[in-house]
Amino acid sequence: MRKVVIAFFLMIILAGCGENEQTLTRVDIQKLNVEGIVVDVMVTDETSVYNLKAVLEEVRWESGVEAEMVRYEDIRATYFYQLDKNMPERLFHYRIWFNSNETSTWMSNEANQSYGTLDEANTKVLKEELLKER
Repeated sequence: MRKVVIAFFLMIILAGCGENEQTLTRVDIQKLNVEGIVVDVMVTDETSVYNLKAVLEEVRWESGVEAEMVRYEDIRATYFYQLDKNMPERLFHYRIWFNSNETSTWMSNEANQSYGTLDEANTKVLKEELLKER
């Protein structure tokens, strides 16, 4: 009986430690043209935030790649993650280009996410979420 009680408390402690998952709270978007920033948009509705997180998870990242683009990015996106209720949000900045073949190219300043690509289907979802009127 004593072993069962000890095992139960250990499971509770381990379950509590496993709750460090990042929660995406919002995404700020800056839509750009050749002259600079056009519109700032804050995405906070749960469906759009969920879709944008799902799209980000599908980006194929190549770490350590230093790439330069010929033109300015189409979108600047800042993902706000809440790691702990008592701590400030952590920000992840992405620059996104939409390509002529209906894919997208992503750049980040994170070490393990320097250059990435997104396939056609997920780029379509991304465009729908980022470019819709709010």
